[in-house]
Amino acid sequence: KKAMQKKRTAKDAWALQHLTTEDLAHEEDILRNPFSLKAWLRYLDFKAEAPPQVRFGLYERAVTELPRSYKLWWAYLSERRINVRGKALTDPVYAATNSAFERALVYMHTMPVIWEAYCQLLIDQKFVTRTRQTFDRALRALPITQHDRIWTIYIPWVTQLGVPETAIRVWTRFLKVTPERGEEYVEYLLKAGRMNEACHKLTQMVNDPHYTSQKGTSRHALWLQLCELISKHAQEITNLKSEAILRHALSLFTDEVGRMWLALAEYHIRLAHFDQARNVFEEGIHTVRTVRDFSLIWDAYSRFEESMLEAKANTPDADEMEFEFMAARYEQLLAERPMLVSSVLLRQAPHNVSLWHARAKLYTDPVDICKVYEEAVATVDPRQTTGATGRAYTLWVVYARQYENAEDLDSARRIYRKGSTQPYKGVDELASLWCQWAEMELRNKNYQQALKVLQEAVVVPRIKNNKYAAAVTKTYYGYGKKTDNTPAQSRLYKSTKLWSFYADLEESIGTFTSTKAVYDQILDLKIATPQLVLNYARFLEEHKHYEESFKAYERGVALFSYPHVMDIWTAYITKFVERYKGEKLERLRDLFEQAVQGAAPEQLRMLYIMYAHVEEEYGLARHAMSVYDRACKAVADADKPDMYHVYLNRAAHLFGVTRTREIYEKAIAALPKEQQVRDMCVRYAALERRLGEVDRARAVYMHASQFADPRSSGSGSGSGSSTSNARGDDNAEFWQTWHDFEVRHGNEDTFREMLRIKRSVLARFNTHININAVAMLAAQRASLTAAISAAELGSVGGDVDSMTRLEANASGSSGSSGGGKRASGGVGVAPGQASVRFTRPTTAPAVEGDNAEEISLPDDDDSADNSNNTHNNNNNTHNNNNNTHNNNNNDDEIVVGDEEEEAGGAAGKPRVGIQQKSLPTSLFTNVLPGVAVPGTTDNNNNDNNNNDTNDNNTNNSNDNNNNSDMDTDTTTTTTTTTTKSTTTKTAHLGAKDRLRNAKKHL
Repeated sequence: KKAMQKKRTAKDAWALQHLTTEDLAHEEDILRNPFSLKAWLRYLDFKAEAPPQVRFGLYERAVTELPRSYKLWWAYLSERRINVRGKALTDPVYAATNSAFERALVYMHTMPVIWEAYCQLLIDQKFVTRTRQTFDRALRALPITQHDRIWTIYIPWVTQLGVPETAIRVWTRFLKVTPERGEEYVEYLLKAGRMNEACHKLTQMVNDPHYTSQKGTSRHALWLQLCELISKHAQEITNLKSEAILRHALSLFTDEVGRMWLALAEYHIRLAHFDQARNVFEEGIHTVRTVRDFSLIWDAYSRFEESMLEAKANTPDADEMEFEFMAARYEQLLAERPMLVSSVLLRQAPHNVSLWHARAKLYTDPVDICKVYEEAVATVDPRQTTGATGRAYTLWVVYARQYENAEDLDSARRIYRKGSTQPYKGVDELASLWCQWAEMELRNKNYQQALKVLQEAVVVPRIKNNKYAAAVTKTYYGYGKKTDNTPAQSRLYKSTKLWSFYADLEESIGTFTSTKAVYDQILDLKIATPQLVLNYARFLEEHKHYEESFKAYERGVALFSYPHVMDIWTAYITKFVERYKGEKLERLRDLFEQAVQGAAPEQLRMLYIMYAHVEEEYGLARHAMSVYDRACKAVADADKPDMYHVYLNRAAHLFGVTRTREIYEKAIAALPKEQQVRDMCVRYAALERRLGEVDRARAVYMHASQFADPRSSGSGSGSGSSTSNARGDDNAEFWQTWHDFEVRHGNEDTFREMLRIKRSVLARFNTHININAVAMLAAQRASLTAAISAAELGSVGGDVDSMTRLEANASGSSGSSGGGKRASGGVGVAPGQASVRFTRPTTAPAVEGDNAEEISLPDDDDSADNSNNTHNNNNNTHNNNNNTHNNNNNDDEIVVGDEEEEAGGAAGKPRVGIQQKSLPTSLFTNVLPGVAVPGTTDNNNNDNNNNDTNDNNTNNSNDNNNNSDMDTDTTTTTTTTTTKSTTTKTAHLGAKDRLRNAKKHL
């Protein structure tokens, strides 16, 4: 107490020396309340501008009264730290600051912030020992939960200190708390050159199963780092089982085996253990399983041997014998590389048959080759081989051939015998082995021995359990699920390959009876192929057993179905016809009937042609025609045109050309494709033209016209395109053929009728909207509306008000758009809808009142027609639509349906105004015999053109009188609309009237 009082008295004396009159109030306050923190803080705030020594004195007085006030101590120490900044380390203020920290830690030893500040201050003063001791004091004073704040400063300081011994001891203590920071410790050790400690720490890390790297380093990377350190710093590492660690890494990481072997060899090389390093290289070469690892080891091994040779050569007192031995060892290493690579591949895939064959090719000595195949047959499991890796039986075959080449047939037979007992995956491999065995006997001219081998191979195994035998048969044929328990030897007797070889061998060196027995057994087992059936029949035929050969064919067709039986039926029928010709016709017919049953349409063509040919040659012609007719119905669609051509040619040859008309009609009705129908119609029309039947030919052309698109012929629209170039050429050829026909055999009426049909067909095929025509129609309608409005306004008078003009315009617009009639052939639309029409594309605008396709004829020929047209035009000014309706009354012609177009336009839906009336299927029987085509001369009626003209005038006048009583809606069309409609329709009026009147006359 006396010491404290003395100290306090000294401080008070120092304070009185620096005391001012302004400080009296605060002095009195702290005298009254010496333990009040607020009073001291107020006093310090008041002395904020005072010199540091004054404030430090005040702080000393405060902490003397309040030694456990963290706030006072921290403020005091902070000002002390600020005061020493920028001053020399020898300045006394550092000692005073250190003393203040020491006195503060007497009471504030549990405050980590003060420890951190003090340690940092000591680090700045470069006190190593004192700093280390202060860090240790802080770690002892603070709880463990706050040690991380100290270690955060301690570890970086000790790491950069440059004293490895001190740093290792500090790191060792630190890693006991945070073992996951071991990688940082290893990095420090590597930088410090302490390889032994680094390897020991890495060993601890890789042996700890719970170790987790903060940097995300895998255990594999740590192992590689450890092995690399051991191999490159082998002499520096002590107290560590380095070789054991490296060999353990070999078993752990199979993907880095090559690097591990190199690390182990390098470890021994750095220790100057060259023999052990060579043993490591040899062991690695003979144990690796990948070519990549082998390449790494072999390259390092060859460089090692080469460096040893160079070092030995540069040694002045080197032993010559030892040098030659090392050179020979190096040459042997280079020479054995292909065999070593083969060994690596076989270790990787021991059941790869191709690799074993490749290994055998590396040797030239037969003894070495036999050793290779002996090892191969002992290693390869036939059940684990695949088609890509080779077949296991080939190993036994090549192995036996080595002894065969050495003329040791007994050893070769023993090898084949042993190979036949192996568990092959399939029957085919076992059958191939037996065949090779028989071929070996044949090569050595042991024919009877070859027969015995095959007889032994195909013998049916005796199985007491019938259920097991049935299961074997069912499994082989695929009726049940195949099991691995069924050996291939028990299914060998079902091998078609083996039986075929046996049959060929019996046929070559056996007797007729034995060969026939073999073939019969094949058929009984139901393992024959179509080729075996054909071979059996041919064999019997060669020995003059014809009926037996036919029985073989019968058994063959009973075994197979289409399409496999097609060859058997063809050979059977051919041989039967060659043998009996027409003697057993009924039996031959039965054969044909059986052959065509169940056959696909693509396969019937040949059978029916053969059938009809036999009927023509040995039977009746009408039967042949019946066969041809059946064939045309039964064959595939692609074969029907050719079949009909054959039918027509044979019918014309046997019964004359007139008989073909009925066949043509059937063909036209039965062919599925339009192109085929068109081609058949062209052929039919050509036939009728050659026979002089022009009317019938023209009717055929009319019927075929509906299948030919005129757009592809060059005279139609340019906007449409055909489906293919070939089809377009055919369509163009058809229309050109009809054109040439009419030029040669027709007249004006028939030619115009052809053009009319062509336009109708063109309209049916043309489904594209002509936008230009729609725009032109809209412009015409707008001009018409403007003209009507101007006329009505003119009738009202020159001086009218604006309301009158608007009403006139509105009435004109409604009259032009809602009337439902077309102007200039357009399609009427409902109000508020767009005007769209389907038009026939033209190459040039047609002149009003003229026919764009009308041919020019002499004036004498057209006088009557012109008079009729004039008369018709005068009488039909207001009844154009009704005349069109009258022209459409004939159901046998193709007409332009204007009223249907108008009805469609009124409904707001554009329609193609063309009706294609297809001709009935009885065209050739009903129409052609009794009805003449318009414009032609009938055989019984020879009316001249004058009578036709008179009849046309009479009929036209009658039609006009009847048309005068039509609905009044037609007559209310405006003058301009009527004129355009009349001029458009009167272009074709003469031809239509003449056609209608001619039909009425008939």
